[in-house]
Amino acid sequence: MFKSKAAWQSGKHCFFGLLFLFILTFILCSCSNNSGDNAKKIKISEATRSVFYCPQYAAASLCYFKEEGLDVEIVTCEGSDKAMTCVLSGQSDVGLMGSEMVVYVYNEGRENFPIIFSELTKKDGSFLVGRQNGFNWSDLKGKSIIAGRKGGLPEMTLEYVLKKRGFKPNIDVKLLNNIKFDLMGPAFLSGTGDYVMLFEPLASSFENDENCSVLQNLGDNCDEITYTCYCTSQVYLKKNKESIEKFARAICRAQNWVYSHSPEEITAVVSSFFANTDKQLLQKSIRRCQSVGVWAQNPVVRQEAFELMQQIAMEAGELKSKVSFDKVVDNQFALLAKKAS
Repeated sequence: MFKSKAAWQSGKHCFFGLLFLFILTFILCSCSNNSGDNAKKIKISEATRSVFYCPQYAAASLCYFKEEGLDVEIVTCEGSDKAMTCVLSGQSDVGLMGSEMVVYVYNEGRENFPIIFSELTKKDGSFLVGRQNGFNWSDLKGKSIIAGRKGGLPEMTLEYVLKKRGFKPNIDVKLLNNIKFDLMGPAFLSGTGDYVMLFEPLASSFENDENCSVLQNLGDNCDEITYTCYCTSQVYLKKNKESIEKFARAICRAQNWVYSHSPEEITAVVSSFFANTDKQLLQKSIRRCQSVGVWAQNPVVRQEAFELMQQIAMEAGELKSKVSFDKVVDNQFALLAKKAS
């Protein structure tokens, strides 16, 4: 008996899905079994473990770092300030953090201030989570939001968006800044604040398990900005230019891959970095971030987006004057990576 066209199409999709998983499993196993004795070791301090950083995890899982001769270790620091401390102290070689941290350190007058060499995300990836269904911006009047560390890019972007919506931060809406980054979610669940800003997959987990709702994404309410970047010290950059170029190339490949693949395929690749997260929830989180367009399509830092980041910091009262783009950004490695992709 002949199968219907619909059944044949379904079988074809199933076959190619299984083929993709087979090939992916082979790649991941090959990657994990070939660390490379002569590989250049690079330790990354990331500000958090989040779907927001998917291209980085894809670069690791798909062997892009390994293929460039790099042995990358990723350490989670729970906050951009802590990630920067690791870079400045030499505990890590490269930091993945909010771009504002580099500007702050430069303005402190530090001689070996860090240099941004690649961009990973181009929009705010945090989500406003509340206890109600449905949302209007007017609902925030007289309420409080657990907003994160004062001077951090998530908190400052929230201030910027609130002002665009006609609110006066800490007059019309109270911003709670005294709660550590990794404790913001638990504090909200314990009853603190009317709303909380969370990154994925935590935001979706609250929606699934804690009777909360994901209400808004800040990235949808703000133009593109230089949000999360890779930086390193000038000393390390000078001594390791070839490795930094290879690093940027691996990240660029991963950014291209993430942009051309589905949430299901991305989930299969990065799930090992979220061992305690249900795969369906992880897929939901990835789809949410992908729909907002939080990931940069290549690692080149755009000057207009960097200037907007600084403008947001100035309006938040955290920056008195802007830093020259060329002082703290070196795009040569990202441009080479983009050209090679």
